Amino acid sequence: MKKAAAKGLAKLGWEPTRDEAGAYFYLATGDETGCRRIGAEATRPLMEYLPKAMYEGLNQFTLLAVAGEVADRRIIPTLEQMLREAKESEASTARLMGGHALAFSAERIQIEHLEKAIASILKRSAPVAAPEWTNLLGMATLPLGQSMVAEQQMYVAVTCPPCGSSMLVRDAYRLGASFLVCPRCGDDWMIRYLTGKYERVDATQVAE
Repeated sequence: MKKAAAKGLAKLGWEPTRDEAGAYFYLATGDETGCRRIGAEATRPLMEYLPKAMYEGLNQFTLLAVAGEVADRRIIPTLEQMLREAKESEASTARLMGGHALAFSAERIQIEHLEKAIASILKRSAPVAAPEWTNLLGMATLPLGQSMVAEQQMYVAVTCPPCGSSMLVRDAYRLGASFLVCPRCGDDWMIRYLTGKYERVDATQVAE
C-alpha cells in the first residue's frame, strides 16, 4: 500500500517534504539515501523499515549507514535487537560448522554494520546521561578495561572534561593499559577520576 501510494504521489509530481512523510516516501520508492536529507525526522520510518529491509527490496547496509548519520537514540533498541538476532544466527551457523565461524560471513558483516551504526548514534548524542555514568562508575575496579568489556559498556559515550571532546569508551580504551585515554588531547582523566586521583571534577560535574 505504501509503495502504491508513493508511486501515485510521484506521478502527481509531489515533492517529498523534510519530515516523516518524506522519509516514508523515499523508503517506499527504494531511495534509501533520501532519508539522509530528512535528518532525525527519518528515525521512526527507519525503525520500521530496517528489520524488514530485504523484504522491501532495500539495501540494509545502506539503511544502516544512513541511520548512523541521521537517526536519534530512539532507534537504538531496534538496532540492538537486530544485533542480538545477527549474533544468534552467527553462533548457530558456527555450531553447524563445528564451532568455527566464518570471518567474512553474512552475519559477521551485518554485525559490523550494526555496531558501527549504534556507535555513530551514541557518539553524536554524547555527553552521556547520569544513569549511564552511574553504571560505568560502578565498574571502577581494576583492570577497568576488562570490566567494561565484560559488562558490554564499550559503546557508552563519554566526554573528556579537559578538552570537551566526545568519544566512545571503545575509542578511549587502550588495550593492555586498562584505562581510558582521550584520543584528542591524550589526557587519562578517566582512570584518575575513578581511582580518586583526579581532583578537577566531581561526580556531579562528570554526570553533566
